[in-house]
Order: sequence, then C-alpha cells, then structure tokens
Amino acid sequence: MTISVASDKWQEELETAVRDGFDFPGFFAGADRGTVIELTAQLYDQTWSVRCITTTLPAAEPQVASIGSVIPGFRWNEREISEMLGVVFVGGDTRPLLRRDLTGAPLMLLSTPLEARLHTPWPGAAEPALLEGERGMQRRSGNPSRRRQRPPGIPDAWQVSGE
Repeated sequence: MTISVASDKWQEELETAVRDGFDFPGFFAGADRGTVIELTAQLYDQTWSVRCITTTLPAAEPQVASIGSVIPGFRWNEREISEMLGVVFVGGDTRPLLRRDLTGAPLMLLSTPLEARLHTPWPGAAEPALLEGERGMQRRSGNPSRRRQRPPGIPDAWQVSGE
C-alpha cells in the first residue's frame, strides 16, 4: 500500500504507520525529479505487509520534519539524503556522513555538473585516429560519418570553453 502525503504531514503519517504496527524499516530514499525532490519510506509489520509513504518537496528549498525519532533506523538514511540531495531534515542529525566537506552543490542533484567528466578523457574521445577538421572531429579512416560524442552526463551548458 502506497500513501502520498503533503510534506507537512510526512512525520505525522509515519507516526500513524508505526502505531498501526508498521515499525520495521525497509528503505528510505530520495530522488531528484527536476522541480521536486521525492522522498519514499517503506515500512513492514510483523506479517511482512508493506506500507510505502511518499512526499514531494520543492527542489528550491527541500525541507521536511525529521523522522529519525519515529523510526531510529532511518537516521542514517536522513543524513545520506541530506548530503546527496540537499534536503534539510528539521530536528534531525546534521553531522556529515559521507562527505568530509559539505561545500558545493549536493552531488546527486540533476543540476550538479559531473566535474570529473568535464576534465577526464573518456574512451569515445581519446581515439588517436581522430583529426580536427572544418566539420569537427573526423576519422582518418573507416566510417567518415562517425562523429565525436559527448560523454554521458554532460549537458551542452556544462561544456568547458575550448571544446
């Protein structure tokens, strides 16, 4: 059973689930959906029945009440989601979990550039048989219509000048 709730009812709905016997944590995850951050918590009862509770937060200011006091097994997940997606869990543990330095954009947001892919050659771009020509990258031999491809995960707006 999946229940979608407003973000201000998130903690309350999880408390209700625990009172109903769904007190065993399954998983707790977040996902960047572009304009919103989606949170999903899965809980089990003693008969292995499952209850999923989801909510969405605005991506501009993702903030929601902490559920770590309701389900202590989700405290670690809260810290991870906070670091990776930038969600603020009000009343939760704010210590760093995976990243030593919390400067910069959260790593798992769709809007965060993949810096390593901007500066690291990847196999599709490191072929010695490619020549720079007036029509862009061209092969010396073989299929002349093959063009140089951009590394996956790098939109046009993130390209470093000079490429």
